[in-house]
Amino acid sequence: MRGASFYIGYLMESKKKLRKSLKNLRKKESKCDKKRYEVNIFKKIIKLPCYTRSKFLAIYIANENEISTSKIFTDAILRRKKIFVPKINNKKEMVFVSINKKTKLTSNLYGIMEPISGKIIDPRRLDLVITPLLGFDKTGTRLGMGGGYYDKYFHFLRLRYKWFKPKLLGVGLEKQQIYLAKKDAWDINLFKIVTETNVYNFK
Repeated sequence: MRGASFYIGYLMESKKKLRKSLKNLRKKESKCDKKRYEVNIFKKIIKLPCYTRSKFLAIYIANENEISTSKIFTDAILRRKKIFVPKINNKKEMVFVSINKKTKLTSNLYGIMEPISGKIIDPRRLDLVITPLLGFDKTGTRLGMGGGYYDKYFHFLRLRYKWFKPKLLGVGLEKQQIYLAKKDAWDINLFKIVTETNVYNFK
């Protein structure tokens, strides 16, 4: 008889295939189109009250195929926001550390740039977290790379009646919208998702 363990294994395999397809889709994006989409996304984000009012802002440092956050970083500096970016510590856990224009970066075990050092912030102090994604659905569920770093780091947000910040804002393209048949218990929903053409709002 097929039990829960089979079902979980099936879901994990389905997500694995979905991630592979989405990665290939992202690689096929032309540089010209990608830059145009990034400008559209940037213009939408800087108009959002959750962004303009934020004081402690977390931003990811994009890899080659992700939506660039460089314009947001520059804008946040001009607005004198406190900026934090992900870093993988010695325990292979994600933390967010402070960054500024003089911060030196290095490549981590995943080939993603991160600060060599920086002051670690308690995630509960962050106002807004601009989050990368591989895919998303109409309920605000995020499909990431599969490491579970964001879900683990912001696990306390599952207690929505107690913690209302930070707000997680996903960034992606319309073509990354997918159908997820099942949400995992550890998934943290996004507050908003900004694409090149839309701003999706969730609870």
